[in-house]
Amino acid sequence: MFTKLPRAPLADSCAIVALWITSILLFPGCSGHDASTTSSSLPELVVRPMTMLDTATEDDPFGEHKLVFVDAVPYATIDFSFGCNNPWMTLSNYDGTNRGVTSDSFAVTFSPTDLPVGVHYGTITVRSDEAANSPLIINVEYTIEPRLPELIVNPTLLAFSASTSEDILPPDTFIVICGNDSSAEYSLSEPAEWIELTGFSGTMPDTIIVGVFPAMASTGENVDTIWVSSENTLKSPQMVVINLTIRLPDLIVSPNNLIFSAYSHEETVPPDTFVVTCSNNSNADYSLSVPADWIELTGFSGTMPDTIVVSVDPAMVSASKNIDTIWISAVNTLESPQPVEVSLLIPSWFVSQVSPYPHPVNDVKFVDAYTGWAGGCVVATTQRDGFILGTNDGGETWEVRHCIWSSDLGEFFGISSIEIAGQTVWAVGESGIIRCGQNYGLDWESRSTGLADTVVTLADIEFVNEQIGWIVGEGGVILKTTDGGDTWQEQTSGTAANLYSVSFVDESNGWAAGSSHVILRTNDGGETWTLLTSELTSHRSVYFTDANNGWVVTTGGEIAHTSDGGNIWTPQQSNVSGWLNSIFFINNSIGWVAGQDGILLYTDDAGLTWNRQVINTDEWLYTVYFIDDSTGWCAGGGGVIFRTTSGGN
Repeated sequence: MFTKLPRAPLADSCAIVALWITSILLFPGCSGHDASTTSSSLPELVVRPMTMLDTATEDDPFGEHKLVFVDAVPYATIDFSFGCNNPWMTLSNYDGTNRGVTSDSFAVTFSPTDLPVGVHYGTITVRSDEAANSPLIINVEYTIEPRLPELIVNPTLLAFSASTSEDILPPDTFIVICGNDSSAEYSLSEPAEWIELTGFSGTMPDTIIVGVFPAMASTGENVDTIWVSSENTLKSPQMVVINLTIRLPDLIVSPNNLIFSAYSHEETVPPDTFVVTCSNNSNADYSLSVPADWIELTGFSGTMPDTIVVSVDPAMVSASKNIDTIWISAVNTLESPQPVEVSLLIPSWFVSQVSPYPHPVNDVKFVDAYTGWAGGCVVATTQRDGFILGTNDGGETWEVRHCIWSSDLGEFFGISSIEIAGQTVWAVGESGIIRCGQNYGLDWESRSTGLADTVVTLADIEFVNEQIGWIVGEGGVILKTTDGGDTWQEQTSGTAANLYSVSFVDESNGWAAGSSHVILRTNDGGETWTLLTSELTSHRSVYFTDANNGWVVTTGGEIAHTSDGGNIWTPQQSNVSGWLNSIFFINNSIGWVAGQDGILLYTDDAGLTWNRQVINTDEWLYTVYFIDDSTGWCAGGGGVIFRTTSGGN
């Protein structure tokens, strides 16, 4: 649909009339009629253009639109019609008819579909019964050109990746072809210097081999474009993008943490080192951040690979756990900066003295800050000897006070537990051993269990005063004395589980814990024992501070608390796994737990939170004991005995 053109203004019409008159006078043969008609009163048609040329491509689905303008000279409003006899032309007015009124126009639409290649001729006739020169003929020349083939390049992206500039990368290829499979010529633009081509021109179809040289490129991403051109083809030129990525090397620091330990602030600690390198072994420069004043470095910058020596000065710190981070940076590297964590640990627990026997110390007890005893066993393949140590200087030195030697293979006399009742030191252990050390352990005597099974292992002993005490052990054994240990009577536990720990808060209320989820309770001094329910694994130690509040630890790293005498046990978060062997509380809030691989835990909120304390050992710890909230000892494998005067904090 085309919009009807507006009629020309009067001034323009006058100009057209003047032009027409001039043309008749100068060129009488061009008026469309002979001289005899000049006197006619009929106007003449003026058609623009009188010749129409157009070009299309073979099989082009869309033709062009052109306009034909029709006027009358001198200016007049007359009707006209138009038509053609060519199927590849369509004529239409703005209203869709083949008629019009001057001044007006109509559209010519060409339809190249199905026309063969070549020149096609046609005519358009414009008629008017009111014009002296009707009809007028418009000559049309319509050329159909052959469709050019497309230039095809595949792929249009070649990506190369190198770890270092020294890498030798395999080449890649792209192909150039014509859409009609003709053998057209092509040419290539000159690429960057780090790109090599097999040639710069050729005949399609062809395969171009592309090689790259990382040594001639920059670190990072390198991009260049190759232009492929071919005459008499469509979509020329085509581009092929060449991408070469030379990966930045990784900054490597090893190790990422250095741990220093000192037993005092006056101790000289040997230095340690870490190494900085690049993954491509290049000689990149690096720099170090300035560390804390208690850390000294050999330098703050250098060229990789390099070794940095780190020294620490315990005299410049006051805390027991000191941590600082050194940051290593290097330009043009990945993973930069890298941290090295430096820790200086000055444990609040320090070795008082290694036992004279480098064998497990299973229990330790003190009556004050100076006087204490420890018991353990000398471990051999087929036999064990028991030993009892004593100290009068808080554990600075330990002396052997009593030994139980095995005389035959297969005899086991290791000491499991130590207890102090008045001036008497008690020790129990394997093979039914009960030892009584009168006068604070100066004079030792043996006591009988009174059991038929004389080789039962006794695991723990507890006195509430000088006369009344209990022993628990293998197979659910519970023994009680009311005469200061002269005699021991067996009590009925109601279980065959091994009992490892016993805790009494007075002469009536006590608990025993052991394997197979067993926890026992008595409120009549052991006349009757009640089995309590526990979902925990094998219990290793139980401790109560009063008739309601108690804790238990297990071989599975579990800690549980009860506030109703053991009816309900609430798990607490230990944040460790593995065996926990001993638990001790100085009051209802402050307590410690000792376990395998140097585990030592502390709480000051009744176990709502447990924090690990710093102790310089990975030996198993079997016992922990305090005389107040500051002074305590722990002991374990390898004969280690540790002491603290700060609660371990």
